[in-house]
Amino acid sequence: MIEVNQYFLFFFFFILFYFCFIPERRATSTLNERESHYKQQIQDYENKLEQSIHDIQTIQSELTKLQEEKISNEKKSNDTINTLKQDYERQYEILKTELTELKDRGLLVLFSLFFSSIIIK
Repeated sequence: MIEVNQYFLFFFFFILFYFCFIPERRATSTLNERESHYKQQIQDYENKLEQSIHDIQTIQSELTKLQEEKISNEKKSNDTINTLKQDYERQYEILKTELTELKDRGLLVLFSLFFSSIIIK
């Protein structure tokens, strides 16, 4: 009878172990697999986030450079326009003065011709 009890106890502990500890081990294994999977997904998202942040910083840097270049080009353009305007105004004054001088000379020639013709008569 002792042998039967030993087999019974062995069988009882085997069943107990099989139904209690093995499912727990499988559940733990499954849980660990899921945890590993989710950790990998989190790591992937963090890497993508870091890459996106880097891309945004690069774009912001390029935008800043372009804005500075735009300001520089606008300044050069305004300087060129002002220089051209000043040159135009100088040329206008020079031509105006020359025209006045030509008119004055023309009148002097006319007056001299007029007076010379009066004196000759």
